[in-house]
Amino acid sequence: MPNAIRVAALGLLLAMVASGTASPEGETDKRSLKLPPCMSSTETRTFRGRERSSIVVFGELPNILMGLYVFDPNGNCVAHDDPGDDLAVEWFPPRAQPYTYEVRNLGMALTSLEMAIR
Repeated sequence: MPNAIRVAALGLLLAMVASGTASPEGETDKRSLKLPPCMSSTETRTFRGRERSSIVVFGELPNILMGLYVFDPNGNCVAHDDPGDDLAVEWFPPRAQPYTYEVRNLGMALTSLEMAIR
């Protein structure tokens, strides 16, 4: 997909996340993160049931390979996007429960990224 289309699509998803159309328990969480080569960052939080939930990750540099994975309480992968330098997932939890999301740096360089979790 051409970069301009990818950026526009991810910008639209980020706008939806910021406008409150998705649903973790709490507010939209925006954060910056640095991941060393071949490392990952994992966090668990509770998301509301029967509403759209989403995570968007923007890599600071182009052509950095990352992966984004979301797991339910039983360890099943319910959403993923990989490999890429800009990632986005959405899913619809059937009920309020904790989900674990993991961002992996699949490359061989330090990666700076921005995340929005909603």
